Amino acid sequence: MSNSWNAFQKSYVQKHGSTSKSELSRLYKNHGKEGAGAARAKSVSPQRKSPNLTRLYRELPKSRRVKRQKVKSMIAKQHEGRGSPTRGWAAQSPQKGTERHQLKTKCGSKAFLQPEKEGYPVMRLKSGKCEYECRGIQSAYNRSRQYHNEPIAKKALALKNKHC
Repeated sequence: MSNSWNAFQKSYVQKHGSTSKSELSRLYKNHGKEGAGAARAKSVSPQRKSPNLTRLYRELPKSRRVKRQKVKSMIAKQHEGRGSPTRGWAAQSPQKGTERHQLKTKCGSKAFLQPEKEGYPVMRLKSGKCEYECRGIQSAYNRSRQYHNEPIAKKALALKNKHC
């Protein structure tokens, strides 16, 4: 039994990429009945469009060495199938200081969910335009919930429903 489980797990990961143990277990149970491919086709949800990490890496300034290294490691793990709606935003978001000051002067206070502190940026300067960034909105929502900041979380959720 153990050998066939290991063989199934290994062949599935090679064919389709990694997945959770519970999903693998469910597929293994159905494996004998209808084949793993048929079981997998039923359970897969539509994939989100992941950001183009190689382009993001090229666009990042060379001064952001640590952020560039993180994006490089994300690119290496991109084939694993795991993703996040905020992937790459930490590297691409306007950094504290000059970049956030420039964003506030260019786009105004709507670029932040907490404009008095220039906190929770939801925009980035993209070729001179001020556009909401869905990854920024999602990231602001996640962090505001972590810090139990409900008013910011409500703002982020409203923006997400409107723009994403």
